[in-house]
Amino acid sequence: SPFLFFKVKRSNNRDAFTQWKNALKSQKKYTALAGSDFHFTLPCLKERTLIYPVNFIPGENKEQTRGHLFKGRSSFITRPTAPKLTLNAKFPTQNEWANMGDSVHGEGNLQVELIGDFSDTNKRIGGFCYNTVNKFYKLITFWKKQRWEIRFYNMNNELIAKRGINPKWYSYKKHFKATIEMPIDKKNAIRAELWSINSKSRSVDLLGATNPIYLNW
Repeated sequence: SPFLFFKVKRSNNRDAFTQWKNALKSQKKYTALAGSDFHFTLPCLKERTLIYPVNFIPGENKEQTRGHLFKGRSSFITRPTAPKLTLNAKFPTQNEWANMGDSVHGEGNLQVELIGDFSDTNKRIGGFCYNTVNKFYKLITFWKKQRWEIRFYNMNNELIAKRGINPKWYSYKKHFKATIEMPIDKKNAIRAELWSINSKSRSVDLLGATNPIYLNW
């Protein structure tokens, strides 16, 4: 987004993201992962520590990381200010929540929750130069009215529900939980995306997305 002012064309992998969504529509299970070809942030030519976008795999046991990844139990974020996303779902008759990559069987109103964990958003990224540039950018863009939007989609990439949130309400000590109910009577899926919408700069940027929970697959 900072480069829009200079008319620099961004490469944000939206084509790849669209291909992944179309694969889900064709009932193919591909795990969405994020990667970065980041080298440096001008003018910080000697600092090469920014590693976003990153993948998030919920779970305390690191030994299970590989297994969770193969199951699709992951989400990704595109910047350090975005929260880690976890999607859960279950039917009222079920005791345990299903996580991203899991398959759930049943009919009726599916309970869905998206958790945004901000606990790592206050971490320092990069060295002195990067942090100075970042603070300067925030200073000159304080006037921008930024809002975030949570979007839930089904297997056919149809928008099920959306909710606007103010990122200023949250911090590394305060997280969000968004809940919806989704009627299910056949094969389907549910996934979530988090977007940043800035009307002043006319930019819409993907902050993060979850892999789907598969329903009656």
